[in-house]
Amino acid sequence: MNSEYAAKRPIALITWVCVAHIFTMTGFSVFPALLPQFSELWSLSSSQAGTISAALFAGYTAAVPLLVTLTDRIDPRKVYVFSASLSIVGLVGFALFAHDTWSASVFHALFGAGLGGTYMPGLKALSDHIEARILSRATGFYTGCFSVGAALSYLYADLVFHAASWQMAYLLAAAFTFTGAIIVFVVVPGTHPDSKPTPFSSMLKVFSNRSAITWSICYGFHSWELFAFRAWTVAFLAFLGARAVSGGGSPLMYDLLPPVTIAALATLTGMPASILGNELCIRYGRRMTVIAVMLAAAAAALLTGGAAYMAYWVAALAVLIYSIAIMGDSASLTAAAVANAQPGLRGATMAVHSTIGFAGAAMGPVVFGYLLDAGGRDNPQGWFYGFAFMAALSLVSIVLIRMLKPRSAVGDRDLS
Repeated sequence: MNSEYAAKRPIALITWVCVAHIFTMTGFSVFPALLPQFSELWSLSSSQAGTISAALFAGYTAAVPLLVTLTDRIDPRKVYVFSASLSIVGLVGFALFAHDTWSASVFHALFGAGLGGTYMPGLKALSDHIEARILSRATGFYTGCFSVGAALSYLYADLVFHAASWQMAYLLAAAFTFTGAIIVFVVVPGTHPDSKPTPFSSMLKVFSNRSAITWSICYGFHSWELFAFRAWTVAFLAFLGARAVSGGGSPLMYDLLPPVTIAALATLTGMPASILGNELCIRYGRRMTVIAVMLAAAAAALLTGGAAYMAYWVAALAVLIYSIAIMGDSASLTAAAVANAQPGLRGATMAVHSTIGFAGAAMGPVVFGYLLDAGGRDNPQGWFYGFAFMAALSLVSIVLIRMLKPRSAVGDRDLS
């Protein structure tokens, strides 16, 4: 398929960019999927394991302000390919040289920096060739594919680990990332923005856009909650499975659906939940729908924390419910921020949005790890502390939306 063909057929363009996005996500869930094995191999505490998980998002946060803002002045495809190269270096470096908390964190951060330069620039490259009337829907599908990529990454990591090694999981992820970069460069039409340089201070202008920045701050709390959840899901379920075995029980559910499978299923539900949430916003109103979803997420977080005291199958069900609830507003928040971008500042708006979001994501795994250490990793109380704190984040976002009343996206029923 050539770029001209894709430009004339938006569905084809959206599909190919989503496929590339999933490919660049292959290495995303490898560490959380194998967290119990890494914890044993490198003798990691909960806070150390959380630090390695958070390093990916720290690298993402550090790189996004520059890489995404550049898409307002140069072809987003070039940013995408350069960033994919950073990801490849991080993945290969992790496979060959990571051996403890700090070495793993360095290469995870480098991978995260590259991911930051493919995720939003990929959306920017797509949005430059999509009509405004379908931009919100296209954004929903693209951001929903983040969950698909993360879910497949869980299954991929477990499969390659048992067939070969954790090192091979990272090396093959680098190959998939390379393939994703080739797809974007070949399929997406080139963009030639205004040659006049866009000052880096353009990001500061985004903060004067109350609607966009409010949605972005809520996205930051959402990402804090989401990526803490994804970083610790496998370890949480492994804790309950181990407790069942030590208690002399017969964990049939644990054998049939092990933690990594539950984590993948939970993550995979994120795409339909995210897309459905955005569609409900279009039909019934964004603010009302997002608030309802956040209330559901807070309740599900408390349910999941309480499941730490119960059987494995109860916790597995709670994890699946929580994943659906937590992802219900993911695309909705991003679509609203992008739709409210000022003319000529869409790339800068995406940069701010992504920076805030993944700054929250960087905090999530670490804070959860410290709460877990405080309450006890082998104690249900520690897990409840972590999930209860995540419930509080949804409630804070609701307060912000009620106070600031951000504008919705074009096409929403409640656009005012």
